[in-house]
Amino acid sequence: MPARAPYKYSPLKGQQIRLLTLLPGKLNSPIHVRLHTTILSKDDVSAYEALSYTWGSADGPIDLFVDISRRSDQSLPMTQNLECALQHLRYIDKPRILWIDAICVNQQDLSERSKQVARMADIYSLAKEVLVWLGPEADNSTSALETLRNMGNLVEIDFAANTLSPSSNARYRDEIDLSNPTHKLICTAERFMPIHLLFGRPWFERLWIQQEFRLATSAIIVCGFQTLPWPVFARESAALWGRPIDDKEFGNHAESFKERRSHINSLCTGHLYSDFEDLLTMTKKCKCTDPRDRVYALLSLSDSNYGIVPNYEKSVIEGYKDMFIASEEAATGPEPQAPGSVRDVGTSRRASVMGARLVAREEVLAAQEPSRVWSYWLLEC
Repeated sequence: MPARAPYKYSPLKGQQIRLLTLLPGKLNSPIHVRLHTTILSKDDVSAYEALSYTWGSADGPIDLFVDISRRSDQSLPMTQNLECALQHLRYIDKPRILWIDAICVNQQDLSERSKQVARMADIYSLAKEVLVWLGPEADNSTSALETLRNMGNLVEIDFAANTLSPSSNARYRDEIDLSNPTHKLICTAERFMPIHLLFGRPWFERLWIQQEFRLATSAIIVCGFQTLPWPVFARESAALWGRPIDDKEFGNHAESFKERRSHINSLCTGHLYSDFEDLLTMTKKCKCTDPRDRVYALLSLSDSNYGIVPNYEKSVIEGYKDMFIASEEAATGPEPQAPGSVRDVGTSRRASVMGARLVAREEVLAAQEPSRVWSYWLLEC
């Protein structure tokens, strides 16, 4: 098959976003799509689903074919994990309209990327469904999802009051009351090791998911060809939280299972619009490829985002510098200063040095509370 010409994006205008039409096909056939633009508006929402996933390794990219006309198409590279997701999400007999960051945003155009990242809160909140792609079926994940479904159907949860109650569905009236904290649920390895492995999938460690599924009107987990509504998953998480497990059954996995269970529970019960520094602390162990996303990925979740706007045309040091100065001004208030004054130069130099150190010590952000790193570096500067 002759190589296709690389796809060339047309610039977006005003409030436009791109949507992807995933064309029908069989499981292992090449991925064909069409791209079109639309205006993203709360008053006129297009029927689309937004994909939440991990990009995965950039090694060994696969060609995705963008149909330009009936007889012509061009290619875009995609990661193997995205190809796997699209193969499983693709219908055999009808198209499916999606928003996928790697394809719907021209990643090589830093200006467009910055503007579209600033709109991702609206993109995910206005989607008719957010599809959480965990990956293909593996490690008995089908059994894990079935166990989670059964447990989640037995309880109802009031997240505001942080209380559990038995399911009101008469179908489950005679089942075990998992809302009773005195009920001992035996979490054996045979039953819960598949859940442990599912909880360990890369999606749960990704920083951007904090925004993508928290802002969703509706979300559903997809693993292979199996699905699980997010509310059922959240109820199961609450039912599983704090239950005793058999350490002997789990062996060396006991502590990691407890840690993963705790992390999943915090994802399901975490509050929106926390203080920005609290968000930095809460997400200190989450992973992202671009260090600037430690700030940009959280902006839409906080009321106190200091007016920061994503800008990938700025260096990582400049991005951290902006965040530092904005947070300092929010805490102490801006002081009048003439450009080039002693205080102006001093503040700029301290912020630049701090930004450089934050970049040089990115591993510290993963090991310490980022909210305290700002003042830590300020004292050193």
